[in-house]
Amino acid sequence: MNRKLPQISHVLGNALRRGALIAVVILGVPEVCFSQEVWYELENATLQQINISKAVSGYSGTGYLTDITSDKSKATFELSFDKSELYALYLGFRSPSGDKEFLLRINGEVIKGRLPQTNSFSSIKIGKIALKKGINTFVFEKGWGWYELDYLRMTRTKIQPISTPEDKLIDTAATAETQHLFAFLRSVYGKKMLSAQQTLDDVHYILNQTGVTPAIANIDLMDYSPSRVAFGAHAAPLVEDAISWTKQGEKTGIIGTSWHWNAPTYLINTPDHEWWRGFYTHATTFNFADALADTGSDNFHLLLRDIDAIAIQLKKYQSAHIPILWRPLHEASGGWFWWGAQGPEAYKKLWKLMVTRLRDYHHLHNLIWVYTTGDKDWYPGDEWVDIIGHDIYSEKGSSFSSQWDETLTPFNGHKMVALTESGTLPVPDVIEKYGTWWSWFSLWSGDFVRDLTQAELTEVFTHPLVINREDLPDWEDGIYTSIKQNNKVEQSSYNIIAQNFPNPFNPSTVISFTLPNAEHVRILIFNSVGKKVALLLNQRISAGKHQVGWKAADKSSGIYYYVIQTPTFSITKKMVLIK
Repeated sequence: MNRKLPQISHVLGNALRRGALIAVVILGVPEVCFSQEVWYELENATLQQINISKAVSGYSGTGYLTDITSDKSKATFELSFDKSELYALYLGFRSPSGDKEFLLRINGEVIKGRLPQTNSFSSIKIGKIALKKGINTFVFEKGWGWYELDYLRMTRTKIQPISTPEDKLIDTAATAETQHLFAFLRSVYGKKMLSAQQTLDDVHYILNQTGVTPAIANIDLMDYSPSRVAFGAHAAPLVEDAISWTKQGEKTGIIGTSWHWNAPTYLINTPDHEWWRGFYTHATTFNFADALADTGSDNFHLLLRDIDAIAIQLKKYQSAHIPILWRPLHEASGGWFWWGAQGPEAYKKLWKLMVTRLRDYHHLHNLIWVYTTGDKDWYPGDEWVDIIGHDIYSEKGSSFSSQWDETLTPFNGHKMVALTESGTLPVPDVIEKYGTWWSWFSLWSGDFVRDLTQAELTEVFTHPLVINREDLPDWEDGIYTSIKQNNKVEQSSYNIIAQNFPNPFNPSTVISFTLPNAEHVRILIFNSVGKKVALLLNQRISAGKHQVGWKAADKSSGIYYYVIQTPTFSITKKMVLIK
């Protein structure tokens, strides 16, 4: 049904009550908004397989949206703005059936976020959106469903600078390499993102597709869990392969390590609850809260046994002087893993047990502790965590701004935040537009990588805002700058017209630039490890526009840098050769 006329009158009424200035054009034309704050009552949207209710008190307006349970559920409305600006979004909601995820499309851009469980109507910030001048289309879809929506509030905002995170690790005895890695991450935080990829196989796949290598390779110690080993699981030589990978080539790669911890005991092991699903809550009856409550119990000692088994693997890294981005006990607040099944207090106790067991008992000092966020009630505390991570499975093109706010705000910016698992690649230009500067991003493995086109992978992994392995400085030696971090264009009378075109290229590309005056110009080409491979120009040339071509038929695929030099100026830019 068409709800335009009630929509207009109600939006105007709410605007007047809040002192906002909204110019409204009737007869079906979208509202034109000039106010600092725009408040939209969602019961006035055009609804599809969604109902309006007044059954629960505490809502604003004339009702709220309920029965959002169908894949066809939609609430659609349009607003017209007088100019393009960035807005912060706040959603009025109720989620009595537990934590849920909403889905909102604005002009096709996807915003997803978590709605925490609440029996009463509440408000939550859901991110930022760059609204355009003119008509903007808003569509709420089901997401997970089984929640209720009241209103959408929008306020003008600006990108806030990234606060400086803490500069000390929770381990005061951390190895020099571990301190250097942490310092390097801090040095680029809020400026660029490191690339990462789950599994060594998919790291190599990214290299073959794009010509560049993710800076971070993530592996999982799942099959080192003793209860999996008992059923014949055999992970070796996974850790040895990861160690070998870090030392290949000119640049030292970075390793991230997680652990899908198979429950120590009480595996159900029936169809759909098989032993190899033992990290899931539904596949075990193990109650770790009871085990933690009785430190003399067999089950408590099984917890220690499993942590000790993983310590053996982590010590291999330490012996090789390799620090680890260590991400255990992830996604606990979702409840789908057994370490989240007994609530936040038991979880925090288990986290602290793992820290003290690995750091203080096993003297592992090469670990940077990465906590994958949930509700703040689950957070072990600043003294127990080095970096905050968020696992996000959204749709292509998502800004992740909702999850960014959800991750950053509760922890007051004390810690760096990372996109520790992702179902889709972030768009670096969107990340820059919204200021959602994840320390690193890590695409999940398998089809999440293989279903992307070569162009999609190349666009992200070769973006100037992304640091790959080839771009890393010698961080293990305490050197935190490289070509990639220092290639910002300085103010000058020179105007570099464009990136080389085409880019990526095979086998030829053209470099364009403009000189305001006649100058002696050199153009050099370097490979990813800084070796000069070509000198394209070395002479005095006239003022004006110029183009210089490079034929790379005899060169291998990969990242290259071209450097334009004059007696007073130098600039470096990246290009990618893919054969």
